Amino acid sequence: MRTAAALWSVLLAATAALANAGNPFSSNVIALTPKNWRQEVEGLRLLPASYPGVGEAGWCRERDGTPTIRLYKPKKKQKPGSNAQKAVNDYQYERKAVDMKRFLDAQMPDFVEKVKDGADFAKFQDKATRNQLPQVLLFSSKPNTSPLTKYLSVEFRRRILLAEIKPNKKNESILEKYGVTKLPALVVIPPANADGDESAPIHFDGDGFTRHKLHGFLSKHALKDPVLNAKKKEDVKGESANEEEKSQKTGDDEANSKAKEKVHSEL
Repeated sequence: MRTAAALWSVLLAATAALANAGNPFSSNVIALTPKNWRQEVEGLRLLPASYPGVGEAGWCRERDGTPTIRLYKPKKKQKPGSNAQKAVNDYQYERKAVDMKRFLDAQMPDFVEKVKDGADFAKFQDKATRNQLPQVLLFSSKPNTSPLTKYLSVEFRRRILLAEIKPNKKNESILEKYGVTKLPALVVIPPANADGDESAPIHFDGDGFTRHKLHGFLSKHALKDPVLNAKKKEDVKGESANEEEKSQKTGDDEANSKAKEKVHSEL
């Protein structure tokens, strides 16, 4: 956050880039000025210049305090596939690195499944099996989900299903089942094979839970392509069918055109 003192405002999209918010050399932090704001905001397709709160009257005006943060997050209730509507959240706390980082950590997107007991774990497994996703079990004693865990849930969304399991009494049987005796621990359970046979769990035995090491480990076990829900699959299928229909129609039109040209030439 050392570079924050030189910024007029900071634009942080709801992506895994927030995991590196404390890195002063991160390329995901952009300094906006009255000269470059339009190019940066519109060029990256983050927001249209006409969006409320953007532009000279929004971005490029003096704030009540600097450094500061303005967050634009997609609203939950809007048309499927559309992120046009944004919720604006301005930073209102002390201008200290620790407070700003805490604010960003709390705003990070989170797709982690929270397992508090056996019933939660059964739902998690059913969801993973239904979508044929590798199961990733993170055993952690931390009271809150860490920014690193949130980052991994975003980075591998729809390619794994990540569960966070606390070492409480209701989860003792789960820890025993997977031989977890030391925390934190990470276990991957690949999808069952064609015969329905369960795969053997794979334990992460790396030295240290760092972003680079965990990303490399999960990259080996995550699906190559994200799993889409039924509605999205139908949309993709419909688009492919439309493209094929257009291509066939174009081919027929060309064939008819050539046939007409041939008839005219013969006449």
